[in-house]
Amino acid sequence: MAYRLPATLILTLSTVASAQLTVPDYSTRDTVRIIEALGLTMPEQKEILKILLDDFDRTHRQAVELLRSDIASLPDSTDVDRRHTAMLDRTEAFIRSKAGMRRELESNLADILDEQQLAIWSDIARQLRRERQIPVGSLIDERIDLTRLVADTLDAAVQTPEFHTRLDRWELDIDEALQARNAINETASTSLRRLVGAGQLEEALQLRVKLLHVKQAVRDTNRLAAIELAALLPQSETATLGEAVQRAGDPQSLRLSQYERIAQRVLRHPDLDADTRAWVEAHTVAYRDVRAPTLAAFNKVRRDRDGYGDLAVLQRKLNRPVDLERWDEVYHRHLVTLTMLDREWVDAMCNYVGYEVCGDQQVSPIPASADLSAASQAPGGVDPEMDKPRPPSGFDPFDQPEPPGQLEDPMAPSEPLPGSIDPTAPVPSPKPVEPMPE
Repeated sequence: MAYRLPATLILTLSTVASAQLTVPDYSTRDTVRIIEALGLTMPEQKEILKILLDDFDRTHRQAVELLRSDIASLPDSTDVDRRHTAMLDRTEAFIRSKAGMRRELESNLADILDEQQLAIWSDIARQLRRERQIPVGSLIDERIDLTRLVADTLDAAVQTPEFHTRLDRWELDIDEALQARNAINETASTSLRRLVGAGQLEEALQLRVKLLHVKQAVRDTNRLAAIELAALLPQSETATLGEAVQRAGDPQSLRLSQYERIAQRVLRHPDLDADTRAWVEAHTVAYRDVRAPTLAAFNKVRRDRDGYGDLAVLQRKLNRPVDLERWDEVYHRHLVTLTMLDREWVDAMCNYVGYEVCGDQQVSPIPASADLSAASQAPGGVDPEMDKPRPPSGFDPFDQPEPPGQLEDPMAPSEPLPGSIDPTAPVPSPKPVEPMPE
């Protein structure tokens, strides 16, 4: 007897490859760059290449349209299992057709290219795979194209021969990792649906774990290469590459916090006097200094637990230990600490400049409870007896890039740096500032 699960659960378990399925391996738009890279001069070769790519592009688009129309035309039926199976059959047929089109194009190209051109073609094919397959990654640091980042951010003068050798090695390593990932990822969507629909949860979990491992291999290949490439650059350029890698691999960590958004609003006020502006700027520097250790520890936990949420549904259904929960306590501890710190520093700033300048509707009040005083003395700033308190849904804990180096004790509470501003200390009465005009 088939094991029945809700349709929403089946969809949750299978949304791993749908975006990739309809991305073509090659396109008509690639024609000019391939001709230039191969150095084709014979009109016959150019024409054949154009015909092959046009035919591939047209055939792929027709196959995508056919898949969508076939699925849309399936009759509504009370037999959900039968309709679900028909959808999977059509999707798997499309996957086989897509693989066949790719093999046929590559075989036809091999027939018209000489040995030197075939060697160049291998480089072009790797580049095209990177461009199409890196963006479909979902893990932190899985979507980094180091070749593109280097070209966009670094001057050629700082790129040594050793640097280029390491970058070339990354191109080979990432291509191997991408092909291993996509060999599983391309069929994982339909396989997971069939396994879960048939009640084969153990097999579905094994496939999920296998998919996570090949995605982590892509991520780790990027991380290792980024570290080693940065070590081959002049110190002045290391931060440039590091910021570009972080922006591509983990843009969420660069988002501003609630405090920083409100501070920017205050600093844009047209009637802010020089003394108040200087106070806000110094207050913001101190806020970042105090917040940095906990933020770094929080982002480390985010990276460590990344991807394990995909396993949690099945692990709970099978009554297995849930990997994601290994990080829950420290994750929520740091998250609450960041929440409380953000509220305190926002409150201190707005008390000084005036809530009419901050916009009091944006300020989250600090709960006035006995638990807060006890929490401030606990490791990480949170009472361990509290039942994993969650911050408000609108809270955004991300701001600036993490400081270099590893924390010796990521669980230790953040201590204000010497000379920093204590947000709870008395502050001078705010100077009168005109309300922001509507």
